Order: sequence, then structure tokens, then C-alpha cells
Amino acid sequence: MRDKVYVIIGIVSAILMGLELLGIINEYFGFLGYLGILMFLFNTITNIKQNSKSK
Repeated sequence: MRDKVYVIIGIVSAILMGLELLGIINEYFGFLGYLGILMFLFNTITNIKQNSKSK
């Protein structure tokens, strides 16, 4: 369940970053998109490290 939340955060963040790059939304929301992508990537890297240790 937790992974699904982070996938949704990643998708929404990518959309926000794209809209910010096109100039449709404010830079503030684009920055939130960048933070969301960082959260998504950090969670993914952490899961990969945990899975490799458990094998």
C-alpha cells in the first residue's frame, strides 16, 4: 500500500514538473513537484537496498 502512494506521488510530481516547465503553473507548484520526485526516488532506492539485503 505504501508503495502505491509513492507511485502516485511520483506521477503527480512529474505532471507538476511538466506543467511548470511549460509555464502553465506557478514556480512554487513546480518546486513541490521536484520535492515529490525526490521523495519517490528516495523511497525507490531504499526499497532496492532492502530487497538486495534480504536475498
